[in-house]
Amino acid sequence: MGLTLHAQKNIYGYVQDSATGERLIGTYVKTIQQSASTSTNSYGYFSIQTTTDTTFLYFSYVGFADKIVAVYPNTELPLNITLSASFQLKGVKFTGRKDEKIVNSTQMSAITMNVNQIKMMPRFMGEADIIKAIQLMPGIKGGSEGSTGLYVRGGGPDQNLILLDGSPVYNASHLFGFFSIFNTDAINHVQILKGGFPARYGGRLSSVLDIAMKEGNMKKFKAEGSVGALASKLTLEGPIKKDKISYMISGRRTYLDFLLQPLFQLANGNNGYSQGYFFSDMNAKINWKVNKNNRLYLSYYTGKDKYYVKSKPYSYLYDGKTISDKSEDRNQWGNQLGGLRWNKVLNKNVFINTQLNYTKYYYEIVQSAESSEVNDTATLEQLNYNGFTSSIRDYSIKSDVEINNGKHYFRVGFSAIAHQFVPGRNTIKYKETGQRSIDTSFGSDQTNSLETSLYAEDDYEFSKKLKINYGLHFNLYNYKKSFFPSVQPRFAARYLLSKSWSVKASFANMRQNIHLLTNNNLGLPNDLWVPATDKVKPMSSNQIAAGFAKSFNDLYEFTFETYYKSMNHIIEFKEGASFLNVNNSWENKVAAGKGRGYGFEFLMQKKSGAVTGWIGYTLSWIKRTIPEVNFGKEFYYKYDSRHDISFVLNYKENEKWDYGMVWVFRTGNATTLATAAYPGYSPTSFYTTSPVYGYNGRNNFRFANYHRLDLSITRHIKKKWGMIDINFSVYNAYSRINPFYYKISTDNRGNKQIIRVGLFPILPSLNIGFKI
Repeated sequence: MGLTLHAQKNIYGYVQDSATGERLIGTYVKTIQQSASTSTNSYGYFSIQTTTDTTFLYFSYVGFADKIVAVYPNTELPLNITLSASFQLKGVKFTGRKDEKIVNSTQMSAITMNVNQIKMMPRFMGEADIIKAIQLMPGIKGGSEGSTGLYVRGGGPDQNLILLDGSPVYNASHLFGFFSIFNTDAINHVQILKGGFPARYGGRLSSVLDIAMKEGNMKKFKAEGSVGALASKLTLEGPIKKDKISYMISGRRTYLDFLLQPLFQLANGNNGYSQGYFFSDMNAKINWKVNKNNRLYLSYYTGKDKYYVKSKPYSYLYDGKTISDKSEDRNQWGNQLGGLRWNKVLNKNVFINTQLNYTKYYYEIVQSAESSEVNDTATLEQLNYNGFTSSIRDYSIKSDVEINNGKHYFRVGFSAIAHQFVPGRNTIKYKETGQRSIDTSFGSDQTNSLETSLYAEDDYEFSKKLKINYGLHFNLYNYKKSFFPSVQPRFAARYLLSKSWSVKASFANMRQNIHLLTNNNLGLPNDLWVPATDKVKPMSSNQIAAGFAKSFNDLYEFTFETYYKSMNHIIEFKEGASFLNVNNSWENKVAAGKGRGYGFEFLMQKKSGAVTGWIGYTLSWIKRTIPEVNFGKEFYYKYDSRHDISFVLNYKENEKWDYGMVWVFRTGNATTLATAAYPGYSPTSFYTTSPVYGYNGRNNFRFANYHRLDLSITRHIKKKWGMIDINFSVYNAYSRINPFYYKISTDNRGNKQIIRVGLFPILPSLNIGFKI
C-alpha cells in the first residue's frame, strides 16, 4: 500500500485505559512515517499533524503495552485509543514507554511521577505519600525531618502552585505537616514543574504541582482500601451508566484518637478529660461523557485535622445546688475544594477547557468553658469563649484554548480569581445569667482582592532540530484602590543533537500576588495567607536554566540542568513578631527583601521494566538579603543545603513480590545559635538575671548532615474476588538520629553545650490493602 503525500491534515482524539476508561495523561504519540510527536494533555486529548493519506500512529505510556494504530482517510474522528496494562509472559516483557518525549519536548525542569511507582516505595508510618516522593527529586527539598513542605530551587513553601483537578490547594499537609492531603488511591497523575514555566501558568514563583484525581471506572465497579498503622482508607468507583457516566469516591481517616485515648486517660489519672487528634479527607468525582466532543467533570475534596482537649460534662451537688461544668480546647484546620470542568472539541484543530473552581482553607483555635448552677428557684448559666480564626477563600473561572496549526501549537486563555482573606481575627464571648453579655471580634477584617490574567503561547517547530516555546502572561492585580499590572515573558528552546540527545534552555518571569506569613520552621497550619498591598508589594522572580537531555535504549532518561533564580519582595516576620498579636496589622510585622538560588541538578531515571527508580543529585546555594534582618547583610536561607543525593530503587520480582529502597543524603540546613553569653543584671537590683546571648549573624550554624535508609517489601496475594497487598516498611532502617532542632544546655560541670534533638528513630510499619 503506497503512502501518498498531501496537504497537512489533523488527527485528534483521546487515549484511555482499556480496562477502566480512565484518560491517560502524558501519553507519548508519534507519526511513524514523519516522526512528528506530541503527548496527551491533562484530559488525555492529543492533536497531531500529518501529510499522508494513511498514517500510522504510535502510542506509548508508562506501565502500558505500546500500540500502533493505522488511521485511514475515512477513519472517524476523534479517535478513542485504548491501551492495555503491561504484563509479562515467559521470556517476553511488555512495558511502556519509549521516552523520546523528554528529548523532543521544549519543556524542561519537569518531572512526571507514576502513582503505582510511588506505592511501591517504602512508606512512612504505612502511608504512601506523593509529596514525600516528590521531595526525593533534584532541586526539591523537604524542609525539616518528616515534613511535607516543598522548597523548590531556593523558593519558600508559599511559592508553589499546588493544583488538585485545577483547584489551588493552600495547605497540603495533615498531622502537623508530616503527611500530605493527597490520598494515592484517589490520584491518577502527578507532574511538577520547577522552571521553564509556559505562559499558561502563573501566580507562583517556584513550582507548579499539578495533580489529577481518578475519573472513575467506566466499565465496572471497583473497590480498593487499606488498613495501616496510622489510617484506613476506602475507594469506590464504577459506572453510573456504562461508558457514559462514572463516579469515584475515596475516604481516609486516622484512628489515633481512638488508639491513644487510653494512654491519655492513664497519663491524666482518669481526671475526666479526654484528649485526641485525628485527620480525615474525602475525594469525589463524577465524569460524564456527554457525546464524542463534550465531556463534563465535577470534582470535590474536603479534609480537616483536629486536635482537642475536652472535659466530660460533670455535675455535682453543693449546698443544695446542682452545679455542672464542661470545657473544650481545640485546634483545627482544613481545606475544601470544588471544581466543574467542561472539555469541548470544537473542531479538528481546536480543543477548549473551561472550569469553575472554589477553594477554602481555614485555621481555628478555640477555648471554651460552660457552667450552670440549678437551685430550687433559678438556673444560672455562664459561658466563656475565646477563638482565633484565619482563612482564605477563592472563587475562580478559567478557560483555555488549544489550536494545532501544523508547525504551530497555540494556547491562549484567560482566568479571574476573587480572593477573600481573613488574616487573623479574635472572637470573645461572655454570657452570664442576669449580667450584660459580651460578644465582640477584633483583629483583621475580611479583605478582598481580584486578579485577572490573559496569556498566549506558541510551541513552534522552527525546523526538525529546533523547537521553541514562547509566550506572554499578562496579570492585573487589584487590591482596594490599587492596581498592579505585570507582563511576564516566557521562553524555552530545544535543539536536537541527535535522535536521543537534545540541549535545552529557558527563561521565565513570574509574579505572585499573595504572601504566606510563617513564624516557625515546621510549616504548621498556623501560617497565614495575606494579600499583596501598597506596603507589602507582590513578589516577582526571574529564572534562567540550561541543560541537556538524553534517552538510552528506550529505557533510561538522563537530564542535567543548571539554573539561576532571583526573587524580589519576599517577606519574613520581623524579630519577635507573632501572628497571634492581632492588635498590630500584619503589614507592620514583616520585612521584605531579596533572594537568590542557583545550582546544578542531575537525574538518571528508569521508568519501565522489572527494576525502576532513579538517582538524583543537587548542588545548590540559597541566599536572602533583607534590610531589617542580619544588619542588611546577605545570609544563607534556613533550608540552604549544599549537597543533596537521592537513590530510589523499586524491584518487581514477579506477580507476588515487590521490593523498595530509598536512601537520601543532604548536608545540614542552616540555623541561628548564640555564639556568646553575658551575665544579665537587673537595673533595679544587684542580682543577676537570665544571661544575655550574643549572635554573630543569621543562620550562622549548620545542622549535622542528614541521611536515611528506608526499605519495604510487598506481598501480593491473589484471591478469587480480587487481591490482597501486604506492605511492610522500615523508615530510617539504621536508626540515624537526624537533627530536628538544636538546643543549648549545661553539662554536669556547668559548661555550655549544644544538644542535638532527633525526632524519628527506626520506625517499622505494616499496611494491609485490598482490591476488588
